[in-house]
Amino acid sequence: MTDTTPVTAGTAQAAEQAGGTASGGPVELHYRTTIKHCREALSLRPKVVRGARALQVCVLLLAMAAGGALPVALFGRDQPVWGVFWAALAVVTALMGLSLIQNHYIRQYQRIAEHQGPVHAVADDEGIRFSAEKIVSWTKWSMYGRYAEGPNVFALFTGDKSTASFFALPKAGVAAPQDVDRLRELLDRHLRRG
Repeated sequence: MTDTTPVTAGTAQAAEQAGGTASGGPVELHYRTTIKHCREALSLRPKVVRGARALQVCVLLLAMAAGGALPVALFGRDQPVWGVFWAALAVVTALMGLSLIQNHYIRQYQRIAEHQGPVHAVADDEGIRFSAEKIVSWTKWSMYGRYAEGPNVFALFTGDKSTASFFALPKAGVAAPQDVDRLRELLDRHLRRG
C-alpha cells in the first residue's frame, strides 16, 4: 500500500511550505465519497450554471408543446381531453428522462470515487491536494471557477462554460466544526460563490 499522506500534513513547517491559509494553516479532510455527496453536489449545479435551470425549463416546455401537438395531429381539434393527457404524459416522460440522466452521471462519479478509495484532501492558499489509494493530485484554485455550498458538501465546479466537471468536499470530512468555517473562508477567497 502506498503512503497517502501529503507533505502538508502534520507540522507547522509543512503547512508553511504548502502555503497555509491565513487563518491557521491548511484545512484537512478525510472522507470517502458517497452517492449522497455526489447527488447533493450535482443538485447545486443549477445555482452555479446559468444555463442549467433554463435548459430544464426549455425541456419541459418543449415536452408540453410536443405533448399538446401530438393529439391535435392524430385526432384533430375536437378531442381536448387527449391534448391534456398527452401533454401531461410528455412532461412526466421529460422529468423521468432528466432524472435518469442525472442518476447515470451520479453513478459514474460514484464508481470513480469508489475505485480511488478513502480520500485525504488538504486545501490551502495554493489549491487542493488530493491523495487516495490509487491517485495523488494537486489542483490550483484557477481550475475551479465557482463553488456552491449545500448542507453536507462544498461543490467545486470547473471554470468552463458548461461546468460539467465538479468535485464534492464533504463537510463531515473535516476534523473539527470550525474547520468548515475555515474551508468556507478559503473558498470565498479564491472562488466565486454560486
